[in-house]
Amino acid sequence: MHKRVLLTIMLTSGSVLATTGALAQTSQQAATSPGQATSTEAESSAGEIIVTAQKRDERIQDVPIAITVVNADALNASGSKNLVELQGLTPGVFIQGNAGYAGSPITIRGTAGSNTVLLDDPVAIYINGVYQPSGRFASNALLDIDSIQVVRGPQGTLQGRNATAGAILIETAEPGSSLNGFIRTSYADPSEIRGEAAIGGPVSDTLSVRAAVGYYNEKGWGLNTFNNRPIAGGRGFSARGTLRWRPSSNLNARLTVSHIRTYAEPALARYAATTFNPSPIGPLTLVATPTTPLSPAELNALQHDRYALNRPTFSRTTDDRISLDLTYNIGAVDLVSVTGYNKYHLVGAADSDGFARTDREGFNTGDLPSKYFSQEVRLQSNNDSNISWILGSYYSSAVEDMAFVINNLQITAPDRRVIGFVVHQISRSYAGFADATFHVTPEIALLGGVRYTRETKDFTLNRTIVNYDTGATLIPALQYTPPQGVFTNTSFRAKATYQPSRNLLLYAGYSTGFKSGGFNAFGDDPAFRPEKLRSAEVGMKADLIDRRATVALSAYSNRYDDLQLSAGVPTGGVALTNAANSKIDGFELEGMFRPTTDLTLIGNVSYTNARFASFTTAVDIQEAPVDATGNKLPHTPKWQYYVQATYAPRLNDDVTGLLEASYRWHGLIYQYHTNQTSPTLQGDATGELGMRAGVTLEQSQISITAFATNLTNERAPNSVNITFSYPNVSFNKPRTIGIQLEKKF
Repeated sequence: MHKRVLLTIMLTSGSVLATTGALAQTSQQAATSPGQATSTEAESSAGEIIVTAQKRDERIQDVPIAITVVNADALNASGSKNLVELQGLTPGVFIQGNAGYAGSPITIRGTAGSNTVLLDDPVAIYINGVYQPSGRFASNALLDIDSIQVVRGPQGTLQGRNATAGAILIETAEPGSSLNGFIRTSYADPSEIRGEAAIGGPVSDTLSVRAAVGYYNEKGWGLNTFNNRPIAGGRGFSARGTLRWRPSSNLNARLTVSHIRTYAEPALARYAATTFNPSPIGPLTLVATPTTPLSPAELNALQHDRYALNRPTFSRTTDDRISLDLTYNIGAVDLVSVTGYNKYHLVGAADSDGFARTDREGFNTGDLPSKYFSQEVRLQSNNDSNISWILGSYYSSAVEDMAFVINNLQITAPDRRVIGFVVHQISRSYAGFADATFHVTPEIALLGGVRYTRETKDFTLNRTIVNYDTGATLIPALQYTPPQGVFTNTSFRAKATYQPSRNLLLYAGYSTGFKSGGFNAFGDDPAFRPEKLRSAEVGMKADLIDRRATVALSAYSNRYDDLQLSAGVPTGGVALTNAANSKIDGFELEGMFRPTTDLTLIGNVSYTNARFASFTTAVDIQEAPVDATGNKLPHTPKWQYYVQATYAPRLNDDVTGLLEASYRWHGLIYQYHTNQTSPTLQGDATGELGMRAGVTLEQSQISITAFATNLTNERAPNSVNITFSYPNVSFNKPRTIGIQLEKKF
């Protein structure tokens, strides 16, 4: 049966689908919280998981935040190259695959990012403490990662800008106190090869280093029938160097430099029927038909990975980063500095009409360079007194440019026109924050924090509309320089915890969040307003049965004001609007049970009821005004779940076996905020089954693992973009079978 839905595990164009069962390293599972595994560097002396969601090292069981940790072993086992492929392991998280210029928007607890240039996303991603724009990073390669912490709920007080929905904290691998590393390679069918290696260790008593490189190459599992060439493939290369310096017991410094290059050829297709206009002039359609399903023959072609694109469709990125974090101990206080610089460049093109017709066409090209700098300074307590506190300041600046060209050759315009957008924007953010925890008694604690943020955006836009064949001006050029956008906010959090023992934590709290306003890169609209969130949450974390079982439960109620939404424009481009307000209520449950030494069971389930409480000024997919009050928020399944069983018996003194099965599922999804009854803009409930089997030779530290993903070969869109008011989609990867070989030392 044809599925019109984004899979819970989705595939970025040109990348391999994650090997399911990413939490399979059983030797450490007994000490984990729900669905989590413990990395060597993030482990306390007692084997506890240590997290940094509150800007200091803390036992995960003591932190009153909904948080899931995925460690290095889990990532290695999964074969995941990016965050998109890790879905299902964390409840309430949903990520679209990358089929557009702005990357892979992340949704946490019903709050979705956008696939729109210059629009900030509501999920803050930090790599070694440095903020990264999340929409583009979700599809970037993961290389030699120590741990990923997925934090749900507003984290603006401590994590800063654009952490309205949550934050994803990524820590790269450390050099370590002794020589260590690995070499890993894999092959999968449909044809993909992948290699990764890392080595690190001490150079002297005070200096240690680590280097890592990774590469993948995928031929492409689809066929472009227009030129009989493979499509849906790609390749990527990444490298990182880390230097750790400890010249004294008081000073700890880490310098990290990385480089990433990617190239992808996504397979795109129009996902709605088109009625052609027989007239030689005028728009392509007599009546727009974006809500009319494709014919059975067209659907069958997509199901069998047959596309027809007459224009180049690709994305090429380079991503260079450098970060420096310093910690200087001054008795009972630490002075912390985190500095980051990122240079990113995306060049791409898309056959945005989604078919091979050549007399009337729509296609785009884009060139988007950007530079980002950030600096955070914190003064924080480090002793065991009843009060722990943090005082900090933050500054960032971003310079973003865009040259984007939309070619509308009588698709939805009466002529053959070229619309060009040249944009320049400088953004600056200033913030000061404070946070403290007061232990009223050994069992009861009160937490509170506040953050003041001021952001400015200087924006310029030049738009031209000319004839495609002659270059003659069709509409006078637009030069738009609005007044500087200034956005301020004071966010806070207040929580109370009750911890009668090390094995049980109860908490309740209220938090607010903020996402900056800004300007539309495709129009001369006034600045759109910031997003504001108010969130109430209660939760529980428990270790049971001598820590052979763990469980975490959280329930929340969120209220959003001025939710930022993007919409396609029939002639090409994007419109931005603020929804009046929305309501999101839900709960998340995750747990682990280890009935025997060899068997580990994990799972999670989430419920998210996300709807517009008031949205009377919405515009539908054909630009007609509608009242969207009561509609569901897009990209948010009401129900999601994940289950996994891992059996890892010790076969003899030197050999450990592995058998594993996992399944992830999500319910119906609405892809757009209007026209929600249309099958072209919604997705059926669907799931995905995966399995792994292998052996590890303990003495030589060699492992061989066979894996299979999408065993039932479910086919569905993994990304939906609106171009010329039509849904344009790319599909997930078909059934994949492969083998991985790894040597550790």
